Amino acid sequence: MSWPPDSLLQVKNSQVRILKPRRLIAKRDLFITKKVVEQGIEVQKTYPAVMQGEVGSFLFYNSRGMCLVGFEKGSGWTPCTLDDAFEGLSPDDPHPCAQEWWVELERRRADKGWTLVYPDLMERVPPTASEAR
Repeated sequence: MSWPPDSLLQVKNSQVRILKPRRLIAKRDLFITKKVVEQGIEVQKTYPAVMQGEVGSFLFYNSRGMCLVGFEKGSGWTPCTLDDAFEGLSPDDPHPCAQEWWVELERRRADKGWTLVYPDLMERVPPTASEAR
């Protein structure tokens, strides 16, 4: 997909694709709470994801105090900060080993599609009214 370099684009959606997680040592016990169906009733269950001192899979940090971690039953979000969850995880290096950030862009209704985020792409996306204030 290509648009003229001076055109403004609107982001409709975004997805981060984890290609390879970081394997890091947990600084504390990390637990995942997931909704499951038991005997026809939806309940929340808490599972241990990674115990202190174990190697765990760090997938993503969402900047709102939550980390996406991989564990035996899949993946899930756990409360964390970048300095208390895993050794080697910091605000300077908060990303998985390899990831791709995809955005769904739209210029007009008939002119839209998904693309990888590349350098300077987000400079072409105008801020929302609340962000511009």
